[in-house]
Amino acid sequence: PRLIDTDYQGFLSMQDEIPKEASPLMLLGEGARLIRQLFIQQKENKLSLLPCLPVELHAGRFVGVECKDLTLDIEWTKKLIRRLSLRPQTDQVCYLKFQSPLKSFRLRKGPRDRGRVYEVETPLQLSAGTTYTLDRFQK
Repeated sequence: PRLIDTDYQGFLSMQDEIPKEASPLMLLGEGARLIRQLFIQQKENKLSLLPCLPVELHAGRFVGVECKDLTLDIEWTKKLIRRLSLRPQTDQVCYLKFQSPLKSFRLRKGPRDRGRVYEVETPLQLSAGTTYTLDRFQK
């Protein structure tokens, strides 16, 4: 990465003043933030999952994602979410936004719990120290 556009490709404008102590590694950090937004977007207590999934990543896992007061693991296949694991650090209400074809999911509180089916628009009341698993997503 470089801070000065020596090849004149147009990715940095000449109007931007670059401080002398700036590191070109900040471009990598910004790139990582943009890549993360393909998978997760968070605004306050609203969490959008897989909002801009590229065609090349039709299946995969994103594990140990740290959000505000929440750690999550995502697994998807055929460009739709398959399993989501939530581990909140504080008691909170969380609003999840999934892809538009999905209508319902099963929420389990622990590995032995049978779980309950919820509609995708339902806000979730999460308790600290509990692992929540969302699966069986239905169209």
